[in-house]
Amino acid sequence: MKRFLHLDFKGLLPSKEKFKEYIKFFKQCGYDGLVLEYDCRIKWDCWPGTAREHFTKDDIRELLDYAGELGLQTIPLMQSLGHLEWALAKEQYAYLREGEYIDEVCPLKPEAAEKIKSFVDEVLQLHPSEFLHIGADETWYLGSCPECKKAAENDPVRGRMGGYVDFISDICRYVVAKGVRPMIWADMFWRDERVFLAESLPKETILVDWEYGKIQYLEQLKNTGLEVWGASALQCGSYEHWWRLQNPPGSRISNAERWNDSGLNVIHTTWGRPGSLWNLYSPWASLAPVFAAAGSSEKWQKNPVFDFVNELTPAIFHNWPHELAQLEKTAATLPVESGEVWEQWRKWQVLALQFQRMEKSYQGIVYGKRCVKATRKFLDADYPSYKKYYITPVETLQNELKQWEIDTREFFRQYQWSDVEEFIAEKLSIFDFSDN
Repeated sequence: MKRFLHLDFKGLLPSKEKFKEYIKFFKQCGYDGLVLEYDCRIKWDCWPGTAREHFTKDDIRELLDYAGELGLQTIPLMQSLGHLEWALAKEQYAYLREGEYIDEVCPLKPEAAEKIKSFVDEVLQLHPSEFLHIGADETWYLGSCPECKKAAENDPVRGRMGGYVDFISDICRYVVAKGVRPMIWADMFWRDERVFLAESLPKETILVDWEYGKIQYLEQLKNTGLEVWGASALQCGSYEHWWRLQNPPGSRISNAERWNDSGLNVIHTTWGRPGSLWNLYSPWASLAPVFAAAGSSEKWQKNPVFDFVNELTPAIFHNWPHELAQLEKTAATLPVESGEVWEQWRKWQVLALQFQRMEKSYQGIVYGKRCVKATRKFLDADYPSYKKYYITPVETLQNELKQWEIDTREFFRQYQWSDVEEFIAEKLSIFDFSDN
């Protein structure tokens, strides 16, 4: 069974040369191939005016050639129905929207199928492949516009999934006619409790069952008669993703290992943002142990940072400043395997743990002040200044944040990561010292 690593381009990206370092690292981890989701980070002729360009098409061809030289199979991933907000947010493409929503194409509009087929053509011209992943997950707003709502009411067996199945089947047939096997995310079939509808897709279609916790729907999908692959998440959304600099690695490793034990081909997903118009996740540098574990559990258990990562996971959940501070010191001198990716990871650990500790200290300052203010309403005497009870004085925290920003900028510069201004602005936005 093959293991693929999905890389989402809508988040932070390395330079072309640093990307090659990661491709070499991924091969060493044990992956058989890469699934590349280009999003709007290159200029698409069929979507003019949408690009946040990071790579040129020639850059992509060079990276694909390099991956091929290392023996890695590559699969392109494009969106076809949902998650097209990077294009649909532009007024010039409003005519394709599902009602008022900028996230999703209306499957009943004839122009929509024409546009997506032109996208298929351009993607495959850039990235020839045995497979093409056409997305199709999280189409939350199916049946929202008047036409789709009426069609769903008139089709009670399929409901709002009728338009979805007809549209995706059409795109899949178009891909098959090009001699390529289409792949789609399978979640909408079990979300709508209509897994049986997948049986109407072309027989060449591969259902990719992404489940990032407990695996619950796999057997239902297998019963459709279509080939099924699995998908874990090595980086994805969590309650703290707005401001934290890393997911707890243990839960991501456990999810990946469950899928690796499934006996299926697996795609291990690495998301860059929750959506194209949402906040940035951390760079791939934060994920070296998770990449390694998903690539080969046996190799991972012999890794010199294995024990540290096992300590790190509960510490991120505990969120105790003294525990984070101790791990921060340990990370600074932690022995790691050779190679730039592991050096990046070690440096990122220090930055990530510093930031989480400072975030927790800031909570203590803000919540402490508010609680003391509320308490004083019920006491006859004024309590001594609450400031002396801060774990970290305000001035100290402000200075630490300034140094963190300097060090983070240097990290982005040294290792050639994109979007440093946005990343720092997002993370520092949670701190407001105006009333302290």
